[in-house]
Amino acid sequence: FFKNMQSVVHVKDFSFRNPPAFMPQSSTGHSTRAMTRAAIAEVESHIDQVFHHPNTPVNIGKKLIQRFTSSNPSPAYIEAVVNAFKTGTFNGKRFSGKYGDLGATVAAILLHEDARAQDS
Repeated sequence: FFKNMQSVVHVKDFSFRNPPAFMPQSSTGHSTRAMTRAAIAEVESHIDQVFHHPNTPVNIGKKLIQRFTSSNPSPAYIEAVVNAFKTGTFNGKRFSGKYGDLGATVAAILLHEDARAQDS
């Protein structure tokens, strides 16, 4: 096992946590296969961390809305899409029922009343 130490970096008034790292500091004594497994584990861990970040549904939802329907979506529209992304359901219809369901997200984007409203 590789130790994933948490360290916080402070720069003036800001602080941030280092991303998880599962790679050994040196490759001495480790086979190529072990290093490859460690690299894959580190990438997958990072993708999971980004995917489950609280801002991910908001960012994905807003960007998809802007590409498909409206460049300036209302907060209610964004919230409906975010909830569909988080729960996997929209308007009482259950898609997968899991976090990150793009079927429910796209349904929320295209079927929401703001998507069909005509601007004057």
